[in-house]
Amino acid sequence: MENNSITGEIPVSVKKCELLREFNLGGNRFSGLVLNFLDNMANSKILFLDGNSFTGSIPVSLGRAYGLELLDMSDNKLTGSVPVELMRFKNLSILNLSNNRFSNEVLKNIGELNGLKVLNMSGCGFEG
Repeated sequence: MENNSITGEIPVSVKKCELLREFNLGGNRFSGLVLNFLDNMANSKILFLDGNSFTGSIPVSLGRAYGLELLDMSDNKLTGSVPVELMRFKNLSILNLSNNRFSNEVLKNIGELNGLKVLNMSGCGFEG
């Protein structure tokens, strides 16, 4: 569903897609909160939510997607702090949270992501 200029919020029915391995909603015009549709993404390996207009914080429920290898939430309007639950992603090799509006807190335990090969948090105003 990448780059289709889809607008509005992600439908709640997406929760039923629990067997999806790759979920790409990047480059659309989705808005609103990144809601708990991520609750059932435990089987997902690749999640692209980049280039939309999502607001609010990254939901703690994302921490249930243990098997994620790639997470791209760049170029949105996300705020708050990056949840510690992301440290559960032991298979994560690419994490892109760039160009959001997070608080100035850098995750002190980011080093726990031993498999991380690419980390992009540019354009978020982090300090420290």
